[in-house]
Amino acid sequence: MTRTAIKFGLFVVVCTSLTLWLAFTIGNIEINDPLGRDNFTLEAAFDDVQGLLMNDEVKIAGVEVGKVTGIRVDDGRAVVTFQVDSRYEDQLSVDTEAAVRWRNLIGQRFLYLLPPTAGVVTTDQTLQDGDRICDAEGSSDECETDSVADLGLLFNRLGPIVETVDESQVNQFLETITGALEGNTDRVGQALTDLAAVSESLATRDDSISRLIENINTVAGTITARDQQIRTMLDNLVLLSQTFSANTELIDRALAEFGSFSTDLSTLVETNREELDRIIANLDVTVADTVIPRLRVLDEALSNLDETSRAIFGAGRNGEWLNQTILCAATTAPPCPTPIVTGLRGTAAAGPPSHDERVDALAGLVLGPAAGGAP
Repeated sequence: MTRTAIKFGLFVVVCTSLTLWLAFTIGNIEINDPLGRDNFTLEAAFDDVQGLLMNDEVKIAGVEVGKVTGIRVDDGRAVVTFQVDSRYEDQLSVDTEAAVRWRNLIGQRFLYLLPPTAGVVTTDQTLQDGDRICDAEGSSDECETDSVADLGLLFNRLGPIVETVDESQVNQFLETITGALEGNTDRVGQALTDLAAVSESLATRDDSISRLIENINTVAGTITARDQQIRTMLDNLVLLSQTFSANTELIDRALAEFGSFSTDLSTLVETNREELDRIIANLDVTVADTVIPRLRVLDEALSNLDETSRAIFGAGRNGEWLNQTILCAATTAPPCPTPIVTGLRGTAAAGPPSHDERVDALAGLVLGPAAGGAP
């Protein structure tokens, strides 16, 4: 009798333990806090929470921190109520965002909380018990919730495209790819390695590529601003091409004659090669023996040519008369006691003859426009 009671007691204990374990597992009840007293309740509103159910997980950075406790409709939006472990209360600021994510391919979901990037809390306030995400006091305008993606709608939209695909062509394409890859595993691996190296190299030159794109944008903007000029240039090119097209025979004849001229010139040069060589040799000797030793004298003459020409034209610009300044030397007080002769051979002079414009023209040719003009 005692042994039977002990066996029955052990059976009851085992069954009770298994029942409690199943209850805690099915109800997602934590053993260390079965009443949920160390949790605080939050809410989040979504446009669509299809697939999200009661007791689904609530995660932060992939770590489970709570459970979904309720789902209801409020003003046409789904409001999800969930509990979060109080240990994570100081990590959830009023700018925390919420999103519904896929748990697996059979359609199960979970609630994902996204605190500010890199844990940066934009305000000093944290979410309190009963707050709704993005509606809490102090939250920013950019705070939002992401609803679950509707893959069914995506598949429905892809349906017409898939229906137009020919299965035989797809199979042929796959067979071609398989045949190309068969036996070329090493080459494909090397190609992927090279592609990774190219991608890494491009990543290290991100700034240069950005500047290149900016420069291309600048060039494109400049071209756009000068659209009319470019249009005019293209019209001129079209007109030029039409002109060439209309004078094809003339251009052909000119090219043919140019070919004949080139042939004649080549024959002339070839026939008189010895004379040309002798002329070039003599010219080389002349330059080396005569011109080069006298370069300094030639430079001095050319540098004084301007001043000398001005003096000559200044003295003889009145034709037959010479403009000279003659000083009067006398021991008495002015005026000069020596009479001034105003005529030639007893003939009274009526002044210099009229100015010859050809003198000014010659002076302007030699000295430039500044040397011309009336005396």
